[in-house]
Amino acid sequence: MDSIPWISAQAAINGGFFVPRLLARHGRLARMIVPLWCPPGALGTALLRKAYWNAPNFYHPELKDAPVSTMLAAKLRFEAGRLFCREPRASWKFIDRSNRAYERALIDRLRSPELAAVMRGRPGIFISWSDISLAAIRLFHAAGWKTVTMQLNCGRLEEEIVAAECARYPAMAEKHYRAPDGFHERTVQEYLETDHVISNSAWGREYLVSNGVPAEKISLVPFAYEGAPGRGVRREYPAAFTHERPMRVLHVGQMSLRKGLGRLLEAVGALRGHPVEFTFAGSVGVPIPPEVATNPRVRILGVVSREKIESLYRESDVFVFPTLSDAFGLTQLECMAWRLPLIASRHCGTVVRDGQNGLLLQELTPSSIAAALLRCLGSPASLALWSSACAVPAQCSMDSFAGSLQEIERRLYPVSA
Repeated sequence: MDSIPWISAQAAINGGFFVPRLLARHGRLARMIVPLWCPPGALGTALLRKAYWNAPNFYHPELKDAPVSTMLAAKLRFEAGRLFCREPRASWKFIDRSNRAYERALIDRLRSPELAAVMRGRPGIFISWSDISLAAIRLFHAAGWKTVTMQLNCGRLEEEIVAAECARYPAMAEKHYRAPDGFHERTVQEYLETDHVISNSAWGREYLVSNGVPAEKISLVPFAYEGAPGRGVRREYPAAFTHERPMRVLHVGQMSLRKGLGRLLEAVGALRGHPVEFTFAGSVGVPIPPEVATNPRVRILGVVSREKIESLYRESDVFVFPTLSDAFGLTQLECMAWRLPLIASRHCGTVVRDGQNGLLLQELTPSSIAAALLRCLGSPASLALWSSACAVPAQCSMDSFAGSLQEIERRLYPVSA
């Protein structure tokens, strides 16, 4: 019997396109649908990379021969319109407009002769990320296909968490943290109508079940990660940290209240005077308090190149990830690949083994974050031991995720006895 075809759609790079890469490896990828695709040397690629800031990331060499469909005209129209609206990318209004534009373009693409022919063939599985696919799910069901939705976030829960943090840190309050009416309800409807949901963490699955999604149609599948250039790195820790050789703490990702930034910066203030240096790399989504911005032991780099990120992983002593809500938190796996000990919260995917490859924050308060950092500061030998135990967990491998996709396929298309 022929392999069951899968069509994969995503609006962003989503983990380096690991889902279509896995499907291609196993001969299942009938089509990959993305807003744009920028192979090196292709006609127009250089122009696209100048016109759109994230265009260089819309490519992966493993998919150079994959059947890719794009929505380039719609993407360029949306980006051109955004320049006139001047909406911040982090605002819910922008996210909603972007998602709806993507969804309209996706439906147009699916109705094109090229893809309509694929959908008229043997029924298969449509897999996409949440927030963008309700209309597509209905279209595929009408064509006799099954659908799988990847959970992207914790929706309304995260919005309420941010609202509480804005009240707690009014000087850092985010201006655009409320989603338009119906936004989260539409995403929940995706979860209810799709045939199967993939959640990357127990935290995310709890949110789904609390919104009425049947537990039996949710698979808990940790994020897949591959490509670890720092896998062979060996870290050198001093006998003791000093002001001449401070402990170098790294945070990579959005600087936002949802990521626990308010509480982390409180901990930074509590450690003033200790030999600790903090580096933040990623988009800055909140006002930075003056006492932090002027702290000589704090570096706020903003968005930096991938090469710079890798340099920061190599040079740091410990990573701190006090997120208040994440469906998983990919940076955790990057830490493991770079053998960088990790201090993390429980509100994301489980990567930290407490006292073995880092510290798991039992409670998420400024004092608990400061205490964890002080524990590391006082024991460089522990950091060295934890570093040697850092590795991407087996359940987060590409092979493991591929096995989960195969199991979902068997559930959706059981073989008759």
